[in-house]
Amino acid sequence: MHRELDGPQNSLVSRTIAIVALDDGPWVYSWIAGHIPTHSGQPARVEFQPSAMDERLPLFAVQSDHGP
Repeated sequence: MHRELDGPQNSLVSRTIAIVALDDGPWVYSWIAGHIPTHSGQPARVEFQPSAMDERLPLFAVQSDHGP
């Protein structure tokens, strides 16, 4: 887990490095922003988050249960 300052109040944001399996097939190393559910044995569905910061890895966020 990695924490950095972000947001309007420069609050700590948790990020986890992960390997994301894209719908098109390839796998990519990436950051996952926010909380990752740990109670399920199932993979978490994520969505790409464009970032204005100069990230070395793409940024994804866990989708809510209402996502496709």
